[in-house]
Amino acid sequence: MIQNRLKAERKEKKLSQEQIAELLFMDQSQYNRREKGLIKISTEEWKKMAKILNVKVEDIFESDDTLFSINTNDREKGKSKNGIKIKIIIPSSEINELYKKLEELLIILKNKI
Repeated sequence: MIQNRLKAERKEKKLSQEQIAELLFMDQSQYNRREKGLIKISTEEWKKMAKILNVKVEDIFESDDTLFSINTNDREKGKSKNGIKIKIIIPSSEINELYKKLEELLIILKNKI
């Protein structure tokens, strides 16, 4: 997941990725991958970035994971007492593909019931 809040705060402070990376003792390319959401940002890194940007962690933090849940009873209110409830945590970058596959699975299950 692209770290929009982090990026916006960095730009507001008029700091380049290279400047932030240097303060974090990493290459600009490593920092860039974190800002783009390609590499998970550790708790320690969030704290360091917040300190560099002079903000609270909560002001820049965006979770790499998304809670995804689906309940078949939501689709057919009251028609079934035996609905399937699924709750999983997945990386945001994979949520669209997983959602499509779950939709396909639900269609298959519905046709078999």
